[in-house]
Amino acid sequence: MDKLDVQFADMAMPQPVLLQLESPQFVVSNLVCSLDQPSAQAQFGGTVHLPGIVREVRVQGRAAPFAGSKTFDVRVDAAGVNPTALEPYLNAAGLTSDITGMAQRFAGGVGRCIAK
Repeated sequence: MDKLDVQFADMAMPQPVLLQLESPQFVVSNLVCSLDQPSAQAQFGGTVHLPGIVREVRVQGRAAPFAGSKTFDVRVDAAGVNPTALEPYLNAAGLTSDITGMAQRFAGGVGRCIAK
């Protein structure tokens, strides 16, 4: 996916918050939906910008979405976090922050997934 640009207003906050998400490119590869390869792992990655909130978020990972036991491994790196822009959300939760960057890895799985 190239050049994604999404804008919306979060009306759930006491004061509406205008949000924008930009992604120059987000790639998914090796997405195999085959009975012969149910445990095939798809790779994904890209960069997302949230102007005024986070300068850059890099996401990279892999997942086995069609396996009997769904697994995922995702790394998220954020740089240029603007805590002031997050204040409406932090205030609603009674929190404050001075975080300006982060790196986190998430891994796990789902043993059974039911869709109705």
